[in-house]
Amino acid sequence: MSLCFLNLKGSHIGSLNLWTAGIFLGTFFFPLLSITGLVLVLRVPKDEIHRGVRIHSLLASSACCVVTGFLLSWHLLALRLWAP
Repeated sequence: MSLCFLNLKGSHIGSLNLWTAGIFLGTFFFPLLSITGLVLVLRVPKDEIHRGVRIHSLLASSACCVVTGFLLSWHLLALRLWAP
């Protein structure tokens, strides 16, 4: 998604193109995948995963969910730059 932001220039910001579609898809799928990751790490039985890997996965997916909450509070989820 950051690559898409870097390639936006001038008049391309308000039109539907490859870069604005990439930003939309990135901000659309990020919360879905964050919540899915958190659910998966909580559902895996403790004897099937190493404790360190489980803690790392839990912290990473929790951080992604916190970022999702921040993006939600600023209305930046499923961001359509071409919409009026």
